[in-house]
Amino acid sequence: MIEPILKAQLERDEGRKLVAYRDSAGYWTIGVGHLLGTSPRMSSITDEECDALLRADVEEAIRSLSNVFGEKEILLGLNQPRMRAMVNMMFNRGEGRVRSSTTITPAIKRALGIMQTQPQNTEVWKAVSDAILASPWAAQIKSRGNRLAKQFETGEDQ
Repeated sequence: MIEPILKAQLERDEGRKLVAYRDSAGYWTIGVGHLLGTSPRMSSITDEECDALLRADVEEAIRSLSNVFGEKEILLGLNQPRMRAMVNMMFNRGEGRVRSSTTITPAIKRALGIMQTQPQNTEVWKAVSDAILASPWAAQIKSRGNRLAKQFETGEDQ
C-alpha cells in the first residue's frame, strides 16, 4: 500500500487520468504518470488498475533510489517528508536521469553522507534545495520543483 501523503503528492504533481493521453514530451501516459511510451498500449483503466500501476511505479522508484544512492538503510534514515521527496523526484525523473544529474545527485549523496554522522546538519539540505532550484529540471516542472526543493530543505511536507 502506498503511504496516503505520498499518493496525494504524486496525484497532485502527475494528475490521475484513467484515459491514455500524451504528456508534455509527447509520450503516451495513463493513470498517475505511468509512462506507456510511444504507443498507447492501453486506452483506459479502472481506478483499481490505476492504483495497481501507481503501487508498482512507486516500488520501482524506491528500488531505483537504492540503486543510485546506495544502501536502503541510509535512505531509511531520512525523515518521511524527505523520503517522499526522494521518491517523488525518482518517480518523475527515472533512474537514468537521476543517476546522470551533475548537480542534484551529488548534492543528495553529500547530504546522505553527512547525515550519517551529523543528523542535525540542516545546511546540507539547503544545498540540495539550491541544486534543485538551479537545475533545468526545476524549470521544466515549475511548482513541483519548488515544492520538492522546499521539502528537502525543511524536512516538512509541502
